[in-house]
Amino acid sequence: MARCLHLERNGRQCAREAEEGVPFCAWHAEANAAEALPVGYVLRRWIFRVAAVALLGLFLIPLLVEGWRVLRSLLRSF
Repeated sequence: MARCLHLERNGRQCAREAEEGVPFCAWHAEANAAEALPVGYVLRRWIFRVAAVALLGLFLIPLLVEGWRVLRSLLRSF
């Protein structure tokens, strides 16, 4: 018998054994069948990531540029 292919949250593999020809043990077979994410969820997650990167660029890049200008002017004054 082969080991179950399910990975726990800590990264370790499940210690139970799976039946021949089945990748997961009986305990994890039902859980892995229900974990398929709907397409809308995946799309929404990507939209949130793109929005987060856009907002980060909108606020962080001008702040870094202004900080660089201040630092450069301070270094020139010495």
